[in-house]
This record gives sequence, structure tokens and C-alpha cells, in this order.
Amino acid sequence: RGAGMTRRVVSVIGAGVAVLACTKALRDERLDPTTFEKSSHLGGLWHYDESREGGGGPAYRSLRTNVSRHGMGFSDHPIPESLPDFPSHRQILEYLESYADRFGLRRHLRLEHEVLAVRRASDQWELDARGGGALRTRRFDAIMVCSGRHQTPRWPVLEGRESFRGELVHSMGYTEPGPFAGRTVLVLGVGSSGVDLAEELAPVARRTLLSTSRGAWFIPRTIRGRPADHNVTRLGNLLPRRLRQKVFRRLVEGEYRARGVDLASCRMPLPPFDLLRSRLTPGSDLVRLIAEGRIEVVPEIRRLHPEAVELADGRREAVDVVLAATGYRVELPFFDPGLIPWQGRTPRLYKHIFAPRPSGLAFVGVPWVIGAYPPVLELQARWAARVFAGRSALP
Repeated sequence: RGAGMTRRVVSVIGAGVAVLACTKALRDERLDPTTFEKSSHLGGLWHYDESREGGGGPAYRSLRTNVSRHGMGFSDHPIPESLPDFPSHRQILEYLESYADRFGLRRHLRLEHEVLAVRRASDQWELDARGGGALRTRRFDAIMVCSGRHQTPRWPVLEGRESFRGELVHSMGYTEPGPFAGRTVLVLGVGSSGVDLAEELAPVARRTLLSTSRGAWFIPRTIRGRPADHNVTRLGNLLPRRLRQKVFRRLVEGEYRARGVDLASCRMPLPPFDLLRSRLTPGSDLVRLIAEGRIEVVPEIRRLHPEAVELADGRREAVDVVLAATGYRVELPFFDPGLIPWQGRTPRLYKHIFAPRPSGLAFVGVPWVIGAYPPVLELQARWAARVFAGRSALP
């Protein structure tokens, strides 16, 4: 359709960062967005509710950003300078609510509306959503899928799982370290959640084991008194890749030396330092806790036994809890199988946004991002909105 005609667009599931960016981008293109969210609130994973099991989502009581606030905000609504460099989940939620209020986005949100099915209907899309005790079917010209990456926990394959008498807990069910006090806990995974949880558990658990197959580089949140991501600059990106990596590695190692920590003595696997291919995980105190022996780095799990875990090197460790910080999987249950092609664990999309066919379908928030998500989501949303408005053409 031409740019002068109204096109109705729906963001299918979630009222987090991506949905707010999409709703505003569609409004900016003079389109008419209707956003469906199955929960009773906006904020997505940043909404933490103590009254709900596991906090109601991936967040936990102590969650804060791994990226500094200077890069976390939207371009037209900066995060207040009064907030700390790494805001808490509560502060980010307040920021998102202020964004929704400033641009009048709440009137487009249909909270407590669960999308059950989305299907192609002639040259439009048909959507079934249940809300307010009723099931309604509506038609739209285009669909934006913003359901995010943090909906369904991804469990590793653990041989002997059925015989294990300890607890198996996914990080999505974690809220605070109290229930693990005095117990031996094995944290599985060295991503952001795994590192945060291991750091929290070390002071209260009897033993804290951190399991990893290839290791990671744990980057301090601050380097030389400033957020570490302040060292990732446009000027630095002009340097040859090898030189850029060498400079950043020296900064990381220098920061640990200044803190009195020797990386070589930490007895943990370190992959080659590669800004694009290696796992680089923010961690404030992890390396220090490893150096002090309060966190033990162990190989991956080979199998579970009733009272212990068998590690890849053959030894057994008696553990009370295996805490799996193994991430989430992308699911699109409202689409018929086969409608969207998949590539591994994610939909196969043009530039990580557009389905090759059928037309009028865009995804925002699918790719992994090195750094802050909100600026990427904002750009994805702007492009998709321009395409839906007829102001930008796809090949």
C-alpha cells in the first residue's frame, strides 16, 4: 500500500523494550499500532514482582544492567544522569514507564491479552487474542513480533537427570541467595546470569562451583573508575581489529592487576581473547572470588548421579543444587509450524528482521547483541515501520 493509507500493525507478545520502541516507531510513521501483552504490566524482563514465583520472570532481586546507562537509553529519551552507571531493574522499569507516558504509548497497549494464533488471511493477517474473558479475532495489514528471547527456559541435556536427588533449578526461578545458604551449589553457565548468581551465592553457600566447558573472559564492569563500555569508542573502532583487541585486553588485565588479582593464578580456562568470537561476560567480583577460592571453576557436567555430579574430567562432586543459567529459547507458538523458516535456534530472517515470506511480517529483538539492546531495537523498529508505511523498500 502507499504511504498515505493506514496500515494496522500489531506487536505480538511482550511489553518490554522492543514493544515500546516499535509502538513509538509505528506512531512516528503515522500508522495505527495495537500492542498485545499477556501480562498485566509493561516492562518485560525488567518487571520484577516479589509476590510471584521466581519474581515473575527472568529478573532477580539484585539485577542491574551490565551495560552502562549511557548506552542503554532511547535516542529521544535519555536515561537520567541522576541514576547510577548501572541502574537496577526497578530504575530501568521506571525509565521505561516514563518513556511510555511521555509519548502516550499506553493507550495502544492491550494488557492481559494473550495471542493464541496468527495466520495469513488473503493479503492481511488474522490474529486470535484472548483478553477480558473473551476470545476475539482481528485483522491487520502487518505484524511485528516482539516476544523477545526470554520466554521459555532452555535446559541442557543432563544424563542421569531422573536419578538426581538434589534440586535442579533454572535461573528463571532464582530470586535471591537466601534459600541456598549453607548448601553446595553448582552454577551451570558463564553468561551474565551465571556470573551474577555465582557472585551472590559465594558469600552464603557452603561451596559454589561454576561449571564451564570453554571458559570466558570476565570483564570488570568498571575500568580505571569508569564503565568498561566507555572504552568502546568510534575512534577505537577505526583501529585495526588485532590492535583494538590487544589494547582492550591490556586494559582488562591492567584493571585486575590494580585490584590485586592475578589472572594466571585463578585456575580457570581462558579462551583466545576475541572481541567478536569469545565469550566476554561482565563480572564485578567473580575473578577475585575465584582467586580467593570462594568460587571453584569446574569442567562441564558429564552426567548426574543420585548424590553427585560427574564432571568431564572424571571426578565427582557432591552437590545439593544444580542451578542452570543456560539461557532461553525462542518460541513462536502462535504461528503454524512451517510458516516461518528456522536457522538453528532462531527464525531465518533478512537482516535479522524480515521473514522472506509472507510479506508484512517483521521481528524485533531476535539477534544476540554485543552491548546495549535498546539502541539496536530502536533502529530495527524504525526500519520495519518505514517498510510497513511504504517509505522503504525491501529487495
